Amino acid sequence: MYPSKYYPHVHEVYTIDHEVVPELQQLKVRRIARVKYNLPSIVHYIVGPSIEYMILEDSLVELNAHKLSHRTVGLTMKDFYTTHTENSTGSNSTLEVTREGNIAGFRDALIYETIRLSDCHYDEALKVFYYMCPCGDLFEFSLTQLMEGNLVSECPSCSLRVRIALEEGDLEPYKE
Repeated sequence: MYPSKYYPHVHEVYTIDHEVVPELQQLKVRRIARVKYNLPSIVHYIVGPSIEYMILEDSLVELNAHKLSHRTVGLTMKDFYTTHTENSTGSNSTLEVTREGNIAGFRDALIYETIRLSDCHYDEALKVFYYMCPCGDLFEFSLTQLMEGNLVSECPSCSLRVRIALEEGDLEPYKE
């Protein structure tokens, strides 16, 4: 049920279509989610005081190939409805993962992108680093998590993951 403890910004999720293809051992699912939440003041300054948008999610499970394909499209809604086309790099993301028996390799394959700390915005009050996801949501890395070695963050909307590649001394300016 949404909103949930882990996804308080997701207000509703609906399955709008699904198809089971037994002869191909496939499951296709299309969902739409309504997302609304508050962001750090710097983001409000850039995009405005309230963010509410829809996310369209397509998933394909291929059992024979041990493959999960997942695609999210951010359908931004503010004053009007704007749908981003297949060629829009700002709001579309595609993630394909193939499992080859190596669970560690499977987890690594889930990493969408490796970023640097300098690519992120830092909120001093919350001690959190933010990085924009292609779906329009934000990845979050708390300073505490980074200092403990947790270098992977998952997008709360589309489940893409990014990893921060830290260089020696990157966190020094943020320590108290």
